Amino acid sequence: MIHYEAADGLPPDLVVPPGALDCDPCIRGKFKRLPSKRSTTVYEKGDALVMDVAGPYETSRYGFKYFIVCCDIGTRYGVVEVVKSKSEASAMVEHFARRMENMSRSRRSSARTTARS
Repeated sequence: MIHYEAADGLPPDLVVPPGALDCDPCIRGKFKRLPSKRSTTVYEKGDALVMDVAGPYETSRYGFKYFIVCCDIGTRYGVVEVVKSKSEASAMVEHFARRMENMSRSRRSSARTTARS
């Protein structure tokens, strides 16, 4: 900021010794990560479903505390449902899986979820 005169109020004769502004977190923050390799796996409609349950959150006006995100990998079709208790999650996930089976007219081959308690 000093070099580019981007800060107001600094004395014009301020001299900063070389390397004084180089700190490890600053340098690490400027590192660039290489992009990860893209998957070559091709999923058809209904082949793989990804699901996650999030919560508990502050209870809503209607008593909902959790939400479930379900997504079909092949089509990227996704649904978010709200539920009052975590015990309702399995029924919602099964409902989404049956809906995707009906849409694709085939049985799903895999489903992935996060394993959190």
